[in-house]
Formats: sequence, structure tokens, C-alpha cells
Amino acid sequence: MKYNFKNDYTKGCHPNILTALAESNFTVEEGYGADTYSLAAAKLITDKMEHPSAAVYFVSGGTQANLLVISALLRPYESVIAAETAHIQVHETGAIEATGHRIQTVNTADGKLRVQDIQDKLDLFEEVHTTMPRMVYISNSTEVGTFYTKDELKALSAYCKEKGLLLFLDGARLASGLMAKNSGLTLKDLGVYTDVFYIGGTKTGALLGEAIVINNQSLQQNFKYNIKQRGALLAKGRLLGIQFLELFKDDLFFKLGDHANQAAQKLHQGIKALGYAFLTETQTNQSFPIFPNEVIAKINQDYAFYVWKKIDDQFSAVRLVTCWATDFNAVDEFIKDLTLVTPPVKDKEKNALSGAIEIVDYQPKYNASFRALNEEWISNYFKMEAKDYESLDQPEAYILAKGGHIKVALFNNEPVGVCALIKLTNHAYDYELAKMAVSPKVQGKNIGYLLGQAIVEKAKSLGATTLYLESNTILKPAINLYHKLGFERVEGHTSPYERSDIQMLLHLK
Repeated sequence: MKYNFKNDYTKGCHPNILTALAESNFTVEEGYGADTYSLAAAKLITDKMEHPSAAVYFVSGGTQANLLVISALLRPYESVIAAETAHIQVHETGAIEATGHRIQTVNTADGKLRVQDIQDKLDLFEEVHTTMPRMVYISNSTEVGTFYTKDELKALSAYCKEKGLLLFLDGARLASGLMAKNSGLTLKDLGVYTDVFYIGGTKTGALLGEAIVINNQSLQQNFKYNIKQRGALLAKGRLLGIQFLELFKDDLFFKLGDHANQAAQKLHQGIKALGYAFLTETQTNQSFPIFPNEVIAKINQDYAFYVWKKIDDQFSAVRLVTCWATDFNAVDEFIKDLTLVTPPVKDKEKNALSGAIEIVDYQPKYNASFRALNEEWISNYFKMEAKDYESLDQPEAYILAKGGHIKVALFNNEPVGVCALIKLTNHAYDYELAKMAVSPKVQGKNIGYLLGQAIVEKAKSLGATTLYLESNTILKPAINLYHKLGFERVEGHTSPYERSDIQMLLHLK
């Protein structure tokens, strides 16, 4: 085995921590977290947060931190709202449920919760007869490698305060999340916008350990009793204190998170250069490329990683995780070996491949593909809404009969992409570009751009002067595509879709 990309805790710990543990080995200290190292580490963390009233508790692991916080802060009849991909839902062996608390999950493909997701769960609450939602659980970075921006966290925080909900942030990969490009979040912000969060040491250079930080003073009283009762109060608490003291000296914690992200970006760029698509854009230290199954079988002989999701019978997405100590040379070697097992495409074959892509007008025989491609794409990132079903169930009546058009991309005569041109009435603009979807197995072949061009040209031929669209800012490749087509952001329009948070316009004349 040349390298293990399965997770970010395959290596021991940063050398500074080993040195500090060795040098402090024979000092005499108090037990149960009252040692000088733990007290100094807690103060260093609250100093960096500029939040002296926050309380810091050191525990051994992430599942333990989640269990302790949720079991201590919720009453027996209260529940926690989380993404369907949340660690407490999929990777903790029912630890939360074992404490008697229900997890109410939201289907969100990017692993992030939004205000509307939470409101949807609150709308289902029936007084007395169902568990009462009391806590919102989020992860930063998330289990699928995405991260929260400062504005997103502020919005969640304000909403939770308005609704009387506790906001709890799982920071197992906090260093990676905070150091993500365009995050804008700081440790200080977490003290302002969350009730409680924890700082992950296990995945950021520590041998073990997480630091639970309770910002809300009303939740701090007697929390340590819960730690002891759950068997999480270490007699030799110094082992955790020493590690966090080292991690937060000279901003080592943040430097290690940045290193992991840089390694992931290097991996992403190398894989992308070979023509492979990704399940999600690489934003932190987790990457999810889509490979042919035969390529996975070959590269898996020398590199360890998880097969994350089946795309179809021929393709699967894998998860590659980099860490605080990932050697960039190992990344280079992975790309080199991936290149060797990637089927070569000669110039003649490239031309044939390009020629196999054809953009055609919609026909009734493409009805099922129009729906399936859109439903796959929407469900992968968001949730199907009533307006989706209207257009996808009856495209002829909803789009074509009202003066609209649909283009279909064929690859080797198979429908792999679609896009609609919808005639707008009672609107400031002429047409809308909508319902663009491309199969993940052909992403990276420029099909989205070809479809977009075809729709733009069709709108021009119909005498349109403006072409409008709605999207979501998390879809960065799509937003970049629209900019490439000439669209610019506009403000002030109300969308019928919950998922829409950006509107764009193209002037055709």
C-alpha cells in the first residue's frame, strides 16, 4: 500500500505534541482536568475567541462530544434537527438515540442546513404528540466536504434564537472548515453565533481529543457532572490539555487545517486535469471524484480510500481524504499512478467523442429522460418541489404549449443532458433558461455549455431581448458556466423555488 486516503486520522500526532508530552512526563499535576496544562489550554482558546465567559471541556473523541452535548442539553422529550448525512445520524451507532433523543433528518445533498430546512421540521411539530425540536446540529466542515460561510452561520444563529432553538456545531474538521477559501468564519465568530461547538483535535494533529466549548452561560452549570457520569472525565486530563495547548500555540491548529486543504486542492486539480468529474466541488480536505469502476479496482490496489456512492453500473464516486500531515509527494504519486490506469484517449478518439455529442430538439420519446435527469440532479443537491413536478410531469403542456422549447444533449444517441427555454408571462423578462441537468457520468465534456449556447441561440431566434435564470450559489460550477455564457446577477425578484438564492440575466441585444 503506497498511501492511505481513507481518513484524516491515519497518522499519530504532530511532533510538537510528542515533544511536549515527553517533556512534561514527570511533572506532578492535579487530575480530572484541573492540571495547569488543561487550564492554560482552555484560557488560550477563550482568549483567541475573545470570549472569556465561554467554558471549555476536554474529552477524548467526536462521538463522545456529540453524545455528551446532546444528552446534557436536551430534555427527554426533545429532539435534534440534522442533515441526513450528519455524523450523529450515519456514523455513531445510534449513540444519540441510545440516550433517548430522536434525530430529525433533512435531505440535503451538500450536507448543510438552511433556515427553510429547519422551518419545514418545525411545521411538522404537533404539540404533546411528537418530540419537540430543541436543537439544530451542523458540522463544519460537513461530512461531504462543504463548509459554512459567516453569513450562513449568522442566518442560522438568528433564526435559532428567534425560534428558541440551540445551535450546536460539530467541529471534528473545524480547522479545515475555517481555513476553507471564502469561508470568512473565525473562532471568534463561533463564540458569537453558536450556543456550543467543539474543536476537533483528533483529525488535526492530536493523538486524540476534542474541546467542547459552551458559549451560552445558561448551559454551563453542572455540565462536568454529565461528563463524569458518561465516563468521559479522564483522571489524567493533562494528556488532553497538553495537546490543545500545543495546537493553539502559534496558530498551529489553523496551519495544519490549511495544509490538509492545500493537499486536497492539489489532488483535485490533478484529477480534474485527467478529465474526471466530481460529485461535489473540493472545498476542504475531502474530495469526491467520479471514476470508472475498472479504474477504481486498479488504483485501489496501491491506495486505500472509500467508495462513497454508486453513480451507475459503470461509474462510482470515491472519497479521498487528506490530512494535517499528507505528503504532497504522495499526492503527486497518486496522480501519476491514476494517469497510468486512465484509458488513453488518442486525438482521433477525442474527435469521435466530441462528434458523438449532439444537441437536438425535444421529442415525446425524451419525456422520461427529461424528468429523470432533472430529478436526479435536484435530489442530489436539494429536494423536489411542487413547481418541479408541474414542469417535469407534463413538459409538453407546461413548457412547449406555452411558447417554450427544450433542448436535449445526446451522447452516442443516449439522452445525457437537457435544458428548457420557458416563455415568461407577467414578468419583466422574455424567457427563462431552466431545468438544465447533465448526467454525472458525462460531466467534464462541456455538455452544459453546449446546451446553454443552444438555448441562448434559440432565444435570439425568437426575438428575445432578455434571458433570465434562477440558481443557487452553492452550485459554483453552474454559476461559473452562466457567467461564461454572459449572464450577470440581478436583484429584487421573488422565486417560486425555495432553493433559489440567486437570479441572473443575459441581455441578448
